Amino acid sequence: MAQRVSTSAQDTSTTASTEQDLPNIVRFWILRLLVDLKADQHFVKRHGFRDDDIASQIGLNEFVNDDLDADIDSGKVRKFLRKLYQEAQRDPGAVPSVLAANVERIAQLVNLNAVESRLFEFAILMRAYPALKEMCEKPANLRRKQLADRLAALLDLPRQATWDAFQPDGALARTGLLTLSTSHHYTGSIEAQLELLSKLLARDMGCELFEVTTEDESKEPIGGRKRVKAHCAANSFFAKHRAIILFDEVEEVFNDNDNAGRFIKLLRSEPQQHGRKGWMNQVLESNALPTIWVANSLSELDPAFTRRFDMVMEMPVPPKSHRERIIRDTAGEWLSSTAISRMAESEDLAPAVVAKATSVVQCIADHMQPHRASEALEMLVNNTLQAQHHRPIAKHDPTVP
Repeated sequence: MAQRVSTSAQDTSTTASTEQDLPNIVRFWILRLLVDLKADQHFVKRHGFRDDDIASQIGLNEFVNDDLDADIDSGKVRKFLRKLYQEAQRDPGAVPSVLAANVERIAQLVNLNAVESRLFEFAILMRAYPALKEMCEKPANLRRKQLADRLAALLDLPRQATWDAFQPDGALARTGLLTLSTSHHYTGSIEAQLELLSKLLARDMGCELFEVTTEDESKEPIGGRKRVKAHCAANSFFAKHRAIILFDEVEEVFNDNDNAGRFIKLLRSEPQQHGRKGWMNQVLESNALPTIWVANSLSELDPAFTRRFDMVMEMPVPPKSHRERIIRDTAGEWLSSTAISRMAESEDLAPAVVAKATSVVQCIADHMQPHRASEALEMLVNNTLQAQHHRPIAKHDPTVP
């Protein structure tokens, strides 16, 4: 297990690092991600690496090739990765002593335990070293429990204590030192586009983004009324922060048809409906922090509530050119330009479907001819579209150039 305190301080600026600037502990974590946690599946590609700079930083210089058409020997690369990891295990390094000392001071102020302190150190180093942050972004769409288990394995921490640190009432979330919410990545849905817009807006404004959770620690859904109360608590706790709140899936609050939350139905059926409706109006009018409310549909929203939003925006389906770019970024290794164009014709195809199909093809591609891999990917996409009651991708017409 890596020691926490080193004998010399190292700079933790956010400037992009060269290989010699990467601390041993950060390099060790990246190698562990690649080997023990199987991140190599997303990092080692047929024609090279997902990020050549990171490959060079961790010691894979000899495999970095500027020839985009040349294949690399993935088996040889993985064997060399295991060798680098074994060497790193003998001296994994430690977090910079200055960082460890500062985290210890903060831990005493806000009562962080040892596990929470280690997670806080890791979060700081992930922000300081882009290579580590990039490697932690795959696989995408991890649930909170999966993320906790993954961090426990990466940092040699007890799994239960790590999971406890991820709870909404834990010190890290309670103090605002760390934003602990399930990661949302662009999936192509209207809600996902608005989530992405919210995060970009918060980043450009220099604000933290806090998201009202949709589930409890047992992964059970939280009803609309409890989510509104959580939103009120967040406004109270973070009132003096430069922050924005994201309230996703507000159908639970405003939609009669939703099984998870009957809050507005209660407003309409109970004798106290006027008092409850007034309370909700007050919530909308008295936010200490800007709140972005995200929904797929506002068809059931009471006009009295609609009037209290400062801005109402509709996010349309991206144009075909944008859909092509998203598909190319996700599956360009396996699809021709013609296939990408045909897929982009579908307004029903979510990038998450392409990403899932691509991950399946990546697992079997070594045993297939390239054109077979492309056919398999398209078949998987079409099967999912049809299961969702959408039209499949149009077949290739060889007479069309």
